[in-house]
Amino acid sequence: MKQQPDFHQPPKGVHPGFHQASGTQPDASPEAGDIPGFQPARPIQRILPWFDQSLLQGMLCYGDPEDFCVYITQEALAMLRQGTRQSAPREAYGILLGRAYQNAKGVPFTVVTGAVYASLLDAGPGHVRLTAEQTRELRRDAAAAYPAADFVGWTHSHRFLGGYSDVDLEEQVNWSEEHNVGILTFMDEGRRLVVYQGPLARELSVSLASRQHSEADGEEPADVLLAKYPARLLAVSRRRGKPRDPLVLFLTIWVAVITLGVALYFFLLDRDITTLRAQLAAPAPSNLLWNCTSRQGVAPLQVICDGPVGPSITDWLWDFGDGTVMSGNSVTHSYQQPGTFTLTLKVIVSGSVVDAGSITVQVAMAPKKLARVRLNPPRDGAWLDVPEGSVRWTF
Repeated sequence: MKQQPDFHQPPKGVHPGFHQASGTQPDASPEAGDIPGFQPARPIQRILPWFDQSLLQGMLCYGDPEDFCVYITQEALAMLRQGTRQSAPREAYGILLGRAYQNAKGVPFTVVTGAVYASLLDAGPGHVRLTAEQTRELRRDAAAAYPAADFVGWTHSHRFLGGYSDVDLEEQVNWSEEHNVGILTFMDEGRRLVVYQGPLARELSVSLASRQHSEADGEEPADVLLAKYPARLLAVSRRRGKPRDPLVLFLTIWVAVITLGVALYFFLLDRDITTLRAQLAAPAPSNLLWNCTSRQGVAPLQVICDGPVGPSITDWLWDFGDGTVMSGNSVTHSYQQPGTFTLTLKVIVSGSVVDAGSITVQVAMAPKKLARVRLNPPRDGAWLDVPEGSVRWTF
């Protein structure tokens, strides 16, 4: 593997005092301007110093060498992993140090050489906050640890593999230069990271050429994400969360379906058991459990019925089949018209309606009365019986 150049030294052909890309001197205060949030205290000027990019071929290029690249030294990678691990399970926040350059074609690239993390900050598994005083202290610590480097970006960690959240995107806007960098690390995936460029948080992937060169040197690349979880796909939602393996997702859905099926089975079983208990507690529907005085006769036919009696029976519903409905344990009803009627009884048992059975009532028409009429002149001295109301008398 090629030996990495010393990025903490001024680039060749540049005055030693020009290591601050903004043109400030080494003793310039990092608190100048005191811009709220995490905007670099020493913005990098747009005319970047030249550096021979071919010397970086042994390093991974996050981005496109023909457009914009971010290089991270092994020392910086170790600091990122250490800072993420030490803050877990809380989120970490730090400032990235290094320098932005341009190659012979004028294409810019940024080299990250170190990271300094904030301590004693308000952080948890899903958030991190810094006060203004903590921000100034972090800048002072970073400037003291890397006096010859620039503030080139920021870094923080998430618990699970994923992309920037909406809050992270707002924070990235504070880093206003296109060669500023944001690096997202993960507590559960120590060797994985996602790199973002500029205030628009453009996501950068490892270029194929630099990956092949790194693997040829026997170095395991600190890839942005696993190949089956492209970072650009995870960042579409801009939400935190662990990506789902298709197999894991399938098993999760399958377990959920089985769980739902089992729950539905036991629900229906419990309902059936409850219904069965109610039926067992109720008297068996049989005509022998109740009785009526008359089941046939001529109109008007009076029927007196007595319903069953039990500790769980609270009401009786009688339907006499001729449009008359009554309630009560003992009822009396008169059928005024002839016909065949179905008398039905339903009882209320423990709040449930139970069919107690039915009987058939036959009601016949009453015969008409007869009148005796003697004919004149009489026929053989006989009397004639005719129905009342059917004889007209003429005098």
